[in-house]
Amino acid sequence: MSEDTTTAGDADTADNPPAPVDADTLRETLRAVSEAAPLVHHLTNDVTTSETANVTLHWGGLPVMADAPAEAGDMAAGADAVVINTGTASTTDIDAMIDAGERANEAGVPVVLDPVGYGATPHRVESVGRLLDAVAFDVIKGNAGEIRGLAGETAAVKGVESVG
Repeated sequence: MSEDTTTAGDADTADNPPAPVDADTLRETLRAVSEAAPLVHHLTNDVTTSETANVTLHWGGLPVMADAPAEAGDMAAGADAVVINTGTASTTDIDAMIDAGERANEAGVPVVLDPVGYGATPHRVESVGRLLDAVAFDVIKGNAGEIRGLAGETAAVKGVESVG
């Protein structure tokens, strides 16, 4: 493979940047999402529940926020994607997130982790660690401080924001 070729399995680095997304590819992707109307199970924080539901609806998906421990796993197993956001997670919430993530993994459902505020408190570090030990995540999204902290680098996180 030539050095300037990027494939889906290649890591994006400074030496291997991601291929640009052109308008036709974006249009086709959004059309496919709208046609499929995927059920996206969000286990998210209290601050963003409404916003994530509305964004999912806007792009043609079907949001559900089933975070009760008694149903989180069942809903995840039947979803098309699961998004786990640890922003306001209690220990009970983390237990439900782990159950949902494990059930999604068993069903082949992709799982996204947003480790909100990772590094800001011992509870957040422990909670995300528990999730990473139990669930195979397909995507981890976060700000620079969260990602640096997860990578074992020194990171400056204040509250839920990356600083410095």
